[in-house]
Amino acid sequence: MTDSPKKLSQKLMRKNRLSSTPSLKTLEELIQGNGFTIIEYNKYNNTPEVNELIQTLRIEDRISTENSFVYVDGNIEFVFINSDLKLSEKTTLLCHELGHICDTRLDAPNHIYSRIERESFANEFAHYLEHPTVLTRIISTFLKRKLVFILIFALSLLTATGIYIVSNSQATSVFSAHEPTSLTQSYYVTTTGIRYHKDFCKHVKYKTNTTQMTIDDAISQGYTPCLDCIGE
Repeated sequence: MTDSPKKLSQKLMRKNRLSSTPSLKTLEELIQGNGFTIIEYNKYNNTPEVNELIQTLRIEDRISTENSFVYVDGNIEFVFINSDLKLSEKTTLLCHELGHICDTRLDAPNHIYSRIERESFANEFAHYLEHPTVLTRIISTFLKRKLVFILIFALSLLTATGIYIVSNSQATSVFSAHEPTSLTQSYYVTTTGIRYHKDFCKHVKYKTNTTQMTIDDAISQGYTPCLDCIGE
């Protein structure tokens, strides 16, 4: 079963998080996103390229009598619109043409789906696109804010993680610079003692017969930790 124009317009607004009438730029993006090329024309004076296209497609009559229309012929998909129209008029007409594009029966033959039915569908679609229901506005606004909230949360999380990494790295650097680990710290032994000591230990502080070495060297040579400055 084909969705009604109202339902299709609501789906479009929710999908694109539109809480109000879409701007002309947004409408152009939506139309182009559906694979259609927008061609602006003038009823009396066009560029050579536009004139050639009009003649090739044999749509001179439509150009002279209509302000906008959808043209589909196989893979050729255009939306033509009069460039002389006001901004508000272009917006209304592009809402209408977008209704044609979103109509799932666009390609149906005229004897099955009449021009009157097509225009009625596009008119109703454009009406709800320009005048969305309160519920559609609320849902679209919620979806938009939800997306913004998710982006802000993700950015905050990345920022916080980055700060933690930097802070942790800085802390490690400070620790390495000012607090030597037990593997690199120097210890002292005396020529007659059996213990290894830290440099401030009373057993080596004022003695001259001391030798500096790492903890690995001290242990490998049979020295044990000083009970006063290192403990068991």
